[in-house]
Amino acid sequence: MRKTSLVLFASLVAFTAAANPDNTPKPAASGDAKALAVLVAADQHEVSVARQALAKGVTGKVHDFATRMVSDHGKNLTDTRRVASENKVSLASTPEIRAMEAQGRSEQETLGKLRGAEYSTAYVDAMVKGHQEVLDKLDSELIPGATDPEVIAHLKATREAVSMHLDAAKALK
Repeated sequence: MRKTSLVLFASLVAFTAAANPDNTPKPAASGDAKALAVLVAADQHEVSVARQALAKGVTGKVHDFATRMVSDHGKNLTDTRRVASENKVSLASTPEIRAMEAQGRSEQETLGKLRGAEYSTAYVDAMVKGHQEVLDKLDSELIPGATDPEVIAHLKATREAVSMHLDAAKALK
């Protein structure tokens, strides 16, 4: 009986190796894919609006904050795409992602109509609101819904950065 079990086990190992010869990971669970897609959309929006702020000529601490947003969210965007690639996660657009992108474009259009101090104030308000929304989504939905340890670690690191950005944006008010 023991010999049969060993043969069965050896056959299973051989079949598994043949079915997945390079031992690539399976696609991440849908919670992982959703979380990473949300981060990509949020990071793209933050970079885009921060670039708009810089082009609008914000000054002082608001300029410094916008510069930091381009840098930090640009890096997180790269890191998120790397995590998705390494874990074979598709970042396909979903209705939720398309709605986030549409909301971001609308916000950016509204901001784009403003100038000077009015723009700076509205930009900071948008940064407080947006970072709070992402922080809430990370805490209530994205981190709890993730299953892959690397994705969870990335989400937790992102949460730390978003929390710091929120505090920095609040300090500009």
